[in-house]
Amino acid sequence: MSKFNILVLVGVVETEEDLFASGLKKLAVIRESQAVLISNPNSRHANDIRTLHTLLAGIVDANKHMMLEYQIKRENLHLGCKITPGKTSPTLLPLLRDGWVAVRTVILKQETNDVLDQLEGVGADSMSVYNIQNYRA
Repeated sequence: MSKFNILVLVGVVETEEDLFASGLKKLAVIRESQAVLISNPNSRHANDIRTLHTLLAGIVDANKHMMLEYQIKRENLHLGCKITPGKTSPTLLPLLRDGWVAVRTVILKQETNDVLDQLEGVGADSMSVYNIQNYRA
Protein backbone atom coordinates (compact mmCIF):
# COMPACT_ATOMS: atom_id res chain seq x y z
CA MET A 1 0.00 0.00 0.00
CA SER A 2 1.18 3.46 -0.80
CA LYS A 3 0.54 6.54 1.22
CA PHE A 4 -0.81 9.74 -0.32
CA ASN A 5 -0.38 13.25 0.95
CA ILE A 6 -3.43 15.34 0.19
CA LEU A 7 -2.47 18.91 -0.57
CA VAL A 8 -5.88 20.22 -1.54
CA LEU A 9 -9.36 18.92 -0.89
CA VAL A 10 -12.34 20.30 -2.80
CA GLY A 11 -15.81 19.60 -1.46
CA VAL A 12 -19.36 20.80 -1.37
CA VAL A 13 -20.47 21.88 2.09
CA GLU A 14 -23.62 23.49 3.38
CA THR A 15 -21.85 25.58 6.00
CA GLU A 16 -18.26 26.23 7.02
CA GLU A 17 -19.05 24.50 10.32
CA ASP A 18 -18.71 21.20 8.44
CA LEU A 19 -15.16 22.12 7.54
CA PHE A 20 -14.22 23.35 11.00
CA ALA A 21 -15.64 20.21 12.61
CA SER A 22 -13.21 18.20 10.49
CA GLY A 23 -10.26 20.38 11.45
CA LEU A 24 -10.12 22.00 8.01
CA LYS A 25 -10.12 25.62 6.95
CA LYS A 26 -11.51 27.40 3.92
CA LEU A 27 -8.89 28.75 1.53
CA ALA A 28 -11.21 29.98 -1.22
CA VAL A 29 -14.72 29.68 -2.58
CA ILE A 30 -14.56 28.15 -6.05
CA ARG A 31 -18.26 28.41 -6.83
CA GLU A 32 -21.47 29.41 -5.04
CA SER A 33 -24.50 27.26 -5.77
CA GLN A 34 -28.14 26.93 -4.87
CA ALA A 35 -30.88 24.37 -5.06
CA VAL A 36 -33.93 25.15 -7.19
CA LEU A 37 -37.29 23.35 -7.21
CA ILE A 38 -38.72 23.27 -10.73
CA SER A 39 -42.11 21.78 -11.56
CA ASN A 40 -44.54 21.56 -14.43
CA PRO A 41 -47.51 23.85 -13.66
CA ASN A 42 -49.77 21.27 -15.31
CA SER A 43 -48.44 18.31 -13.34
CA ARG A 44 -50.93 15.81 -12.01
CA HIS A 45 -48.84 15.82 -8.82
CA ALA A 46 -49.53 19.49 -8.02
CA ASN A 47 -50.55 18.78 -4.41
CA ASP A 48 -47.37 16.79 -3.74
CA ILE A 49 -45.28 19.53 -5.32
CA ARG A 50 -46.95 22.19 -3.13
CA THR A 51 -46.32 20.04 -0.06
CA LEU A 52 -42.66 19.62 -0.98
CA HIS A 53 -42.32 23.35 -1.65
CA THR A 54 -43.87 24.20 1.74
CA LEU A 55 -41.54 21.77 3.51
CA LEU A 56 -38.42 23.11 1.78
CA ALA A 57 -39.45 26.74 2.33
CA GLY A 58 -39.91 25.98 6.04
CA ILE A 59 -36.42 24.50 6.28
CA VAL A 60 -34.85 27.44 4.43
CA ASP A 61 -36.68 29.92 6.69
CA ALA A 62 -35.71 27.94 9.80
CA ASN A 63 -32.04 28.24 8.85
CA LYS A 64 -32.37 32.03 8.98
CA HIS A 65 -33.95 32.12 12.44
CA MET A 66 -33.35 31.02 16.03
CA MET A 67 -35.79 30.33 18.86
CA LEU A 68 -35.11 32.52 21.88
CA GLU A 69 -36.42 32.08 25.41
CA TYR A 70 -35.78 34.49 28.24
CA GLN A 71 -37.20 35.74 31.51
CA ILE A 72 -37.92 39.38 32.28
CA LYS A 73 -39.65 41.41 34.97
CA ARG A 74 -43.24 42.12 33.98
CA GLU A 75 -42.57 45.86 34.39
CA ASN A 76 -39.87 45.59 31.67
CA LEU A 77 -41.84 43.28 29.39
CA HIS A 78 -42.68 46.09 26.95
CA LEU A 79 -38.94 46.76 26.53
CA GLY A 80 -38.17 43.09 25.87
CA CYS A 81 -41.03 42.76 23.37
CA LYS A 82 -39.82 45.88 21.57
CA ILE A 83 -36.44 44.15 21.07
CA THR A 84 -37.98 40.74 20.24
CA PRO A 85 -41.36 41.24 18.56
CA GLY A 86 -41.17 37.91 16.70
CA LYS A 87 -42.85 37.44 13.34
CA THR A 88 -46.37 37.83 14.70
CA SER A 89 -46.10 38.09 18.49
CA PRO A 90 -43.92 36.67 21.27
CA THR A 91 -45.35 33.86 23.39
CA LEU A 92 -45.65 34.75 27.08
CA LEU A 93 -45.56 32.12 29.81
CA PRO A 94 -46.34 32.67 33.50
CA LEU A 95 -43.59 31.93 36.01
CA LEU A 96 -43.59 30.97 39.67
CA ARG A 97 -40.97 33.70 40.01
CA ASP A 98 -43.08 36.58 41.37
CA GLY A 99 -43.34 39.56 39.03
CA TRP A 100 -41.54 37.83 36.16
CA VAL A 101 -42.67 36.35 32.85
CA ALA A 102 -41.02 33.99 30.36
CA VAL A 103 -40.88 35.03 26.71
CA ARG A 104 -40.48 32.72 23.72
CA THR A 105 -39.94 34.28 20.30
CA VAL A 106 -38.17 33.93 16.98
CA ILE A 107 -35.21 36.12 16.04
CA LEU A 108 -32.95 36.38 13.00
CA LYS A 109 -29.88 34.19 13.41
CA GLN A 110 -27.52 36.95 12.29
CA GLU A 111 -28.83 39.27 15.04
CA THR A 112 -28.57 36.78 17.92
CA ASN A 113 -25.65 38.31 19.82
CA ASP A 114 -26.94 41.88 19.46
CA VAL A 115 -30.40 40.82 20.67
CA LEU A 116 -28.95 39.03 23.71
CA ASP A 117 -26.89 42.12 24.60
CA GLN A 118 -29.94 44.40 24.26
CA LEU A 119 -32.09 42.08 26.39
CA GLU A 120 -29.44 41.94 29.07
CA GLY A 121 -29.44 45.74 29.04
CA VAL A 122 -33.16 45.82 29.94
CA GLY A 123 -32.81 43.25 32.72
CA ALA A 124 -33.63 39.98 30.99
CA ASP A 125 -31.98 36.79 32.23
CA SER A 126 -32.08 33.02 31.77
CA MET A 127 -31.65 33.52 28.02
CA SER A 128 -31.48 30.40 25.84
CA VAL A 129 -31.19 30.18 22.06
CA TYR A 130 -32.19 27.09 20.05
CA ASN A 131 -31.93 25.97 16.44
CA ILE A 132 -35.21 25.58 14.59
CA GLN A 133 -35.73 22.50 12.40
CA ASN A 134 -38.64 23.82 10.36
CA TYR A 135 -40.47 27.13 10.51
CA ARG A 136 -43.79 28.25 9.05
CA ALA A 137 -45.18 31.65 10.00
